[in-house]
This record gives sequence, structure tokens and C-alpha cells, in this order.
Amino acid sequence: MAVPQMIAGPHAYVLYSGPQDVFDAHRETFAALGGTKYVGEDPGLASLYDLALLTGMYGMFAGVLQAYALIGTEAIAATEFSELLVPWVGAMLGSAPAMAAAIDSGQHLTDVSSLAVNQAAFPNLLSTFAAQGVSGELFAPLQGLLDRAIAEGHAADGLSRLADLLRTGSRGE
Repeated sequence: MAVPQMIAGPHAYVLYSGPQDVFDAHRETFAALGGTKYVGEDPGLASLYDLALLTGMYGMFAGVLQAYALIGTEAIAATEFSELLVPWVGAMLGSAPAMAAAIDSGQHLTDVSSLAVNQAAFPNLLSTFAAQGVSGELFAPLQGLLDRAIAEGHAADGLSRLADLLRTGSRGE
């Protein structure tokens, strides 16, 4: 789990699923390429982890690219804006463990930023994209998911609730 420049570095992973004894026997060899992580007996779990990690990466990059497209409409250099964006996104990623705990526990209530607040604020993003001539196609589906969360009675919950809605796909998906 790495791009070529990351191989053998601290952020590269060798994800392994299958027999634990095979992983244990070859762990040192795997470690030459990066960190090692045994994810379970089911042979497909390593692939699932890989795709889930890529999902997080693509979601993050989609937001970053959308931000650059938006800021660029006013001839602001992406490199200049990145000085603000990188620490902001990093700070927001700091909430990922708390979201994970909420998902695992099923306790999504929040006093920080409820789904109702996000649903009310989100049209501002979409209308700004339109006004600035930036496609909203990456973000429009999130409005629909927020609307569904509210319709299903989750207004007081935090964004972590959306993972449950995505997983259960009440629209038959």
C-alpha cells in the first residue's frame, strides 16, 4: 500500500490476509517494504483494506481539487492556498478517530456540527461553486445524503452517521 516513493518508508504498508502462520513466517521480508499489518484469515480482507484506504485518499483528494478549482476562479495560486489548506485538512482528519468510535458504538449524537447544521450550510457550497463557474458534481451527492439523513430522523447526529446510511443504502444500493 504505497506509491513508489513511499516503498520502504514509514507510511508504506504491506497488508496481508490469509493464514497467520504464513504471515508470521514472512513478516521480516514484508517489513523490508514498509509497515506490516495482518488483517485476518479471510484472504479477501487485504484487498478490502486496500480499497478502503484508497477510498479515503480519493475522497480527500476530491475535496482538495475542488478547493483548488474554487480558489483558482479568483486567480489565487493553488500553491499559496495550499499553505492554509494542508493544516486545515490535517486538523479535520484529527477527528477521524472520534468518528470511528461513534461508528463502532452507534452513538452519533454531537454538540459540534450536527447533520442539521451541515444540511443547512451545504447549499452555500453548491451555490458558490455555481456562481464561480466550478462544477459541483463531486459534492452534489453529499447534499442528497444529508437530506436523506435528516428525513430519516438523524438531524442531531454528527457526520459519522453518514457511514451507517452509506452502508445500509436504504435506496436499495
